[in-house]
Amino acid sequence: MSEELMTTISFEPADLLRAKLRRVIDAKEDAIEALASCLTGTYTAAPGEELVSRDQPYRGTYIILSGWASRSRDVYNGERQIINFLLAGDTVGYAANFFQVADHDVRAITPLNYAQLNSAALWEIATIHPKLFGAFIWGIAQEEAMMRDQIVGLGRLRATDRIRLLLADLVMRQTIAGVPYPKSHELPLNQQLVADSAGISVTHANRCIGELSRAGFVSIGHNRLRVLQEVTGPT
Repeated sequence: MSEELMTTISFEPADLLRAKLRRVIDAKEDAIEALASCLTGTYTAAPGEELVSRDQPYRGTYIILSGWASRSRDVYNGERQIINFLLAGDTVGYAANFFQVADHDVRAITPLNYAQLNSAALWEIATIHPKLFGAFIWGIAQEEAMMRDQIVGLGRLRATDRIRLLLADLVMRQTIAGVPYPKSHELPLNQQLVADSAGISVTHANRCIGELSRAGFVSIGHNRLRVLQEVTGPT
C-alpha cells in the first residue's frame, strides 16, 4: 500500500469526537455536535512543517483530522527525541491555554489536515455539558499515560520490545480513531522516526526492525512499516 493511500483518510470533526468520547461516556449527539462546533477553521500542513515551535509562542490549539505528526525536542548534540506521535483525533497545542511559549516542537510527518479549536467556545461548553468536557480533557490527559510508558520503556525495556509495543499502540490508536483494517496496520514510519522515538541510533533501529520482521511482526516498505500480527487490545 502506498504512503498516499495511507494518509488520505480524513474524518469529519464530529465523527472523530464521537469515536473518541464514546469510549469514555455515553455522549448525546447534540453535545458532540456542540463540541464539534468549537472547531472554527481547517488547515493543511506539508511534511516537515511545524505547527508548534520550541521557544516560540503557541499559534493556537488544533485537532488533527488526518495524517501524522510528531511531538519532539531537539537536544544539545543535534539529535532529536520524539516524545509521541499524533494521529487523527489528537489535540495539538492545548497547553496554549496555560503557557505562552512552547517547550517542544510539533512537526507534520505526512500531509496533514487539522482544525483550529476555539478555546473560548470550549470553555463555554464546559458549563453546558460538563461531563462531555471532562471526557474531552480526559482524552488529552491520556498523553501523560503514554509519556509514562515511554519513560518506562526507555529505562527498562530492550529496544526491540519498546519498538514492538510502540507499533502495536499506534495500530490500536488508529483503530480507535476509526481507520479500517488493513489501513490501520499501515504506519508511515521510517527507520529514522523509529530511532528518534526509541532513543537509539538508526543502525540500532534497523537491527531491531529486522528482528521484528524475521519474527513475522512487521513488513518493511519505503518509508512505511506494516504490522502483520493482530492487535486486539491496549498495550
